[in-house]
Amino acid sequence: MPSIAHLIHAYGLLVVAGTIGLEGIGFPVPGETALIVALVISGTKHELNIVAVIVTVAAIAATVVHAVPVMTLTQWLRSKNHG
Repeated sequence: MPSIAHLIHAYGLLVVAGTIGLEGIGFPVPGETALIVALVISGTKHELNIVAVIVTVAAIAATVVHAVPVMTLTQWLRSKNHG
């Protein structure tokens, strides 16, 4: 099984965005590990742009932070209608 570092080398920011996004919605994937590895790669080997890594993480975080209250409100409204 390939490691997170290998996947980031092969696929770049798609792996970082995917793992952080999946972890944010509840899947048990190593989102923080992918972020740390991507930052180390961008800082040492310059294969990734550090600004792109930070912007990707901020975009995913904003999406997840927005989605959680919407899902909670939706569940609450459904329980009120069917309760």
